[in-house]
Amino acid sequence: MARKDAREVAMKLLYQKDLSGEADFDSLLRMEPHYSIHEKDKEYILSLLNLFESHAQEIDGHIKSFSKGWEFNRIARVDLAILRLALCEILYRPDIPVSVSINEAVELAKKFSSDKSGKFVNGVLGGFIRSKRIASEEHMVPEGQTASEGKITTDKQTASEEKIATQEQIASDEKVKAEEKPQ
Repeated sequence: MARKDAREVAMKLLYQKDLSGEADFDSLLRMEPHYSIHEKDKEYILSLLNLFESHAQEIDGHIKSFSKGWEFNRIARVDLAILRLALCEILYRPDIPVSVSINEAVELAKKFSSDKSGKFVNGVLGGFIRSKRIASEEHMVPEGQTASEGKITTDKQTASEEKIATQEQIASDEKVKAEEKPQ
């Protein structure tokens, strides 16, 4: 199974948990037999569910903070499941690039929710990313500094890797801003 499909299953389980109070992995697979879950995919899915369980208040707090103009209890449950999934990846899965988490969340919203949900999800996640000034998947820019101003490195990063990380963030920020603008 591709990671994209594993995200879809994880989103559906988060949605199921929100509606019924529990997520039943086996019943979901019985209802949707087209998913072929491998052990690695199952570990990823269960890891995300456990991460959400452990950090639900923090994750929901971020959603509340960045869903400007929306009361939390009025957010569509599908959109909420998608946002929770994306924030779990962004906050607690450094092995997944931030831009991938955002792009996949927007795609899930377009597929499973309303016409405007992709923009809403992108806006919430973009606001979160900008507020945290996430410049790469592993490091945050110090307060008051932009990604292009600071050198965000580890001992292993080279100058070219720094430049690539900064360029990727700038491109990602521009994409988020473009998608947030009303048409």
